[in-house]
Amino acid sequence: IQFQYLIDNAPDWKDITMAYKGMGDYWRIQGDEEQTLSHYIQAAQAANFSPRDWVVYYDIGVIYMQREQSLIGFSYLCQAMQLFPTEQTQQSMDASLAAVDETYIQEGILSSAIIEQFEPSPNQNIAFVGNRCTLDTCEHAFAFNAQSFEIIPPFLITATTPHAWKQNTTVPVERKYFGFDQKNNVIILETDAAYENADLTFLFPTCGREYYEVGTSNE
Repeated sequence: IQFQYLIDNAPDWKDITMAYKGMGDYWRIQGDEEQTLSHYIQAAQAANFSPRDWVVYYDIGVIYMQREQSLIGFSYLCQAMQLFPTEQTQQSMDASLAAVDETYIQEGILSSAIIEQFEPSPNQNIAFVGNRCTLDTCEHAFAFNAQSFEIIPPFLITATTPHAWKQNTTVPVERKYFGFDQKNNVIILETDAAYENADLTFLFPTCGREYYEVGTSNE
């Protein structure tokens, strides 16, 4: 009753996140997973992304993992790890990484899953700079203007032919290497030299469940 009173009458209260979390805990005790998840997500949306909030993101991640929705689950666990690293969170993240690899990466459907489950970023903070190729490989450079608390997990970055996943004709491009020039804020991705003159589309998903879509062009 008290948590609901706060939600209804003090939506701008500085600790409203914990009121939503408390309501979610109540519904978890009652065995209603839908109401639990709904209130936990509202808690995350109201959060100030302070260390105290890690448990909200952790609990959401665990629910999605139990539902075998490992990509979404990983994203929330990643945010929990950002806020307050614990051994428990690390173990859950490791399990989610293994599930993402098995469910999406090995099946070649990671790009389409990112498009379906994440939202396109309203900002364009990544721009293609250019590429440099040898006989064996091509290095593609991207300027990255990172926002606060924004993390792009390297193993989730994908490259395909332009918009291929949207026509269900995905032609994946093997990405061999990831590097980040911290001084210049430049991401370096390596592909086979066969793609020297190809126009590729890279997806850069964030732990905040957004993604950047960046095309390359050699015109």
